[in-house]
Amino acid sequence: QRIYYANGDEVKNVQKMALGSHQSCAITSNNKAICWGNTQPWSVSPTSTDYTGCGFASSVTARGRACYLVNNSNEDYSDVVDISTGSNTQGGCFIRNENSVGKVYCWGQDPSGSGAVFDTARAITAFNSKSAVKVSVGENYTCVAYNDNTLKCMGSNSYGRLGINNTSGSNYNTPQDVSFFETDGTTPVGIKPHTLMTRNYWACAQDNNDKVQCWGYGQAGQFGITNTYSYKPRIMAPSEQVSSFTMSNTALCLTNAQKEVRCLGDNTYANLGNPRTL
Repeated sequence: QRIYYANGDEVKNVQKMALGSHQSCAITSNNKAICWGNTQPWSVSPTSTDYTGCGFASSVTARGRACYLVNNSNEDYSDVVDISTGSNTQGGCFIRNENSVGKVYCWGQDPSGSGAVFDTARAITAFNSKSAVKVSVGENYTCVAYNDNTLKCMGSNSYGRLGINNTSGSNYNTPQDVSFFETDGTTPVGIKPHTLMTRNYWACAQDNNDKVQCWGYGQAGQFGITNTYSYKPRIMAPSEQVSSFTMSNTALCLTNAQKEVRCLGDNTYANLGNPRTL
């Protein structure tokens, strides 16, 4: 199906997309953020006085119209470089380039887990102590990767989804540092910021040694250990040098240096192909 703006124009020239369970978003070629789907009045608004279908109408057709993310003055946000809208989360976050510094903005549910709802996107000061490169919204938690190859996460730590080596399921309303180590378990290693991914209850990123590290709830055994929880980043498939990876809520697939595909996790529908031990 084609996607259209509220004024009837077709959405074209999109450079990046983000799919969530409630809405979808994209960054246009002129670096503005648009969203469509089951949006709410507080999440997106059009740039004209015609508000039809931008979260204010109840019909499915109206909800499918794309609208720009705007500030309190109904002005489009420009210079958007990354965007994420989470699973089971109404709202999302994006990163703007402000004087060569990446700043995190969020709309809808407060990423700190306070229960507050943001009528329009606003800067998240707690995440903006340094330049953000990648933002990823999970279920009731948000992670941000920075240009110094570090990572911070904030929100619910249930299932260990913040990766802070803490078994408490408490909510953290300030960003927490997520530490990564080499295979020896003691030597710190940075991450490649653009590789950050979050899903409902677990998250992954590729470290600077080309290893994928994941944490949270391995409900389908994707961690390869008896305990289905990993409260800190854990190296997945330690024998593989990873060139790329992708993940679902219950499975992980990667390509190694030889461009071979390796998968682990839920194989209920043979979605791992012909599994092998990694």
